[in-house]
Amino acid sequence: MEQTALFEFPFPDEEDAPDGPVQIGLAVTAIETRLAILELLLGTPGSPAAPAPGDLVIVNGTSDPAYKAATGDVTNNSAGVFTIGAEKVATTMMKNLAVTAAKIAAEAVETAKLANLSVTEGKLAALAVTAAKLAAEAVETGKIKALAVTEAKLAAEAVTTGKIAAGAVTPPKFGQLPSCRVTREAAQAIADSTYTPISWTGGERWDNDGMHNPAENADRITAKTAGLYLAQGFFTFAGDPDGIRNAVISLNEAVLPAPGKAFAEHSEKGCEKPAEGAGGNAINITAVMSMKVNDIARLMVWQNSGGALNVMAGDAIHIAEFSLTWLGPQPV
Repeated sequence: MEQTALFEFPFPDEEDAPDGPVQIGLAVTAIETRLAILELLLGTPGSPAAPAPGDLVIVNGTSDPAYKAATGDVTNNSAGVFTIGAEKVATTMMKNLAVTAAKIAAEAVETAKLANLSVTEGKLAALAVTAAKLAAEAVETGKIKALAVTEAKLAAEAVTTGKIAAGAVTPPKFGQLPSCRVTREAAQAIADSTYTPISWTGGERWDNDGMHNPAENADRITAKTAGLYLAQGFFTFAGDPDGIRNAVISLNEAVLPAPGKAFAEHSEKGCEKPAEGAGGNAINITAVMSMKVNDIARLMVWQNSGGALNVMAGDAIHIAEFSLTWLGPQPV
């Protein structure tokens, strides 16, 4: 008789096989044993041994196979679908980075499910936390890392006056304000009775906004950022007893006041002095001007001594300088 996987039985080889009745008896015994196992597994409908829907055949190696229902952390149904019980998957069972956003149901992660301080910066995708996802007043000052809120992370016009605490904006928190200060290191002759701009060929003391070029149009400082500016000029005319001395801070080639007037209509940016003798005329002039991008400021000077007269510069006593400093936005 041929052996099969189900009815495998150790029959004797032909050379030492017993006579026919003995061999037949062995075969019958093997068949009866296997039938008993099948009867145990299949059972009779309604009997204790009959399988229930979804039962599994369990073999533990020491006893006969039996039907058992899956219990504990994982259960199954008659369709062969296995289900993991609630709260059966512990943190230690999950591989690092295995739970991705795509595997989390919408709105499944609630605040109550998050451990305190468990959401760190490294666990947040770039730009993942939008304003709509933050509860009102949820982000307190103590929760913001120093220097973490950069300009790129702020929406346009998001920081209003009402959101800035009194005294919160201190000098170290300001960026560089546009500013330029230029100088002249040699005397410049000023023609008689002619407004003439001082040419600032000595270079810049500083220029943090590209406002001056000593090699081209050296007589002007150009606003590269719109706003309200403080303009200041200082220089000295050579000594001469005749005539008067004028200075005006000019904005965009504006019409200049006629010399000899009291500068009442230009008092904020004009200066007029009578001539002085050997000591010369030191003039210090200041103006506040609203400037657009590429507006130009020049220090224009005038004298009527009867001939050319020098603006003094380039020695230890006489200094000629001109500056433009941003104060704030343009007035509305």
